[in-house]
Amino acid sequence: MDATRNERGEVFEKLDVHPVQLEIWRKMTPAQRLDVAMQLTRDLVEANFRRLRSLHPEWSERDARREWTALNYGRELAHKVYGPG
Repeated sequence: MDATRNERGEVFEKLDVHPVQLEIWRKMTPAQRLDVAMQLTRDLVEANFRRLRSLHPEWSERDARREWTALNYGRELAHKVYGPG
């Protein structure tokens, strides 16, 4: 992917977006775009957790959630929520 700079000098990657997809996105209200972003976030979080579970099938659900939390939010929070591992 190519990169581009905005007026503030920030670098962004140019994405290959189909014109129809872009038009649909532009026609969405801000609330609709937020809904899409939130669903994508939920899907990615779930996929990330499933991947961790597939790598460690021997872990209990609680252990897997503790480790997922530690990886994403830090061990201190994981210990507060799930107790030490």
